Amino acid sequence: MDTPERTPQGEPPRKRGPLEQIAKYSELALVLPAGAVGGWVVGAFLDRYFGTQWIYLLGLVLGFIGGFVHVIRVAVAGSRE
Repeated sequence: MDTPERTPQGEPPRKRGPLEQIAKYSELALVLPAGAVGGWVVGAFLDRYFGTQWIYLLGLVLGFIGGFVHVIRVAVAGSRE
């Protein structure tokens, strides 16, 4: 006899409604570009502050990496549910 998986509190997992699923996938669609834009903005500020012309690229790459890591974490957590 199969028993459903239980949460750490011993309760059966709650099924997500359609609006919750839409919100979750919308987050995934926005996190990657938001990370890139945030890294670019911080990098551009640091370029102006230090008088360089390359830090914005580093910020852009780090923003993409941060966004991608978040997308992977959410996808792995979603596959467990």
